Amino acid sequence: MRGWFVAAILLAATPVLALYDPMPVAEIAPMEGSWRGTLVYKDYGNGQLVELPTQLFAALVSPETIALHYVFDDGPGKTVHSYERIRFDLAADAVEWVSETEDGPRGVVLSSERDGDRWRLVFQTGAGEETERYTLEVEPAALRIRKEEVGSEATPTFRNELKFERVG
Repeated sequence: MRGWFVAAILLAATPVLALYDPMPVAEIAPMEGSWRGTLVYKDYGNGQLVELPTQLFAALVSPETIALHYVFDDGPGKTVHSYERIRFDLAADAVEWVSETEDGPRGVVLSSERDGDRWRLVFQTGAGEETERYTLEVEPAALRIRKEEVGSEATPTFRNELKFERVG
């Protein structure tokens, strides 16, 4: 009985190590939250730019992955939802963009710059005629995601841009 008592005291005196998850990647943590802004895209049917009011709800799902839920106001009575995840492996200069319907290609980081509270990341997916370049700019109160298509002649063509301001 005495040995059991001593063992219980020793066990109680042993420091407890908390099993915490790692901190989020510092660059993407500010993306989390509610955002309001616009989607501007090029309509391939008529070549015109279209602007839609857009809401974004962003949540970290792991230290290096963020889930994005877009809500687009596409006219009276027409609300469109879109879901994506972005996984950032900045140590390997890689980004993986996954939409609701398909796994996206793995992107290669072209540049990553910090300027005070602003982080700007440029990455590219695909090759040849299927190349897409993304520019992500994250600030405490602003978020921008721009997509360009880059043909074999390496000239970028605007595809779409999301611009947001933090809500609340």
